Amino acid sequence: MQLTNGIVLFLFVIAIVLFFWGTLKAMKTQKKVYLWAMVPMGLLIVAMFML
Repeated sequence: MQLTNGIVLFLFVIAIVLFFWGTLKAMKTQKKVYLWAMVPMGLLIVAMFML
């Protein structure tokens, strides 16, 4: 499967948005379930080191 620049950029933007949304929501509500929104960012960081 060939990843184009547009797809990679889209995935990056989605990961960033989910990261900050999850962080803000977790801080406001004090519920740890929203920390799962940080998983895509962690996977993105791991993928950058693997490539």
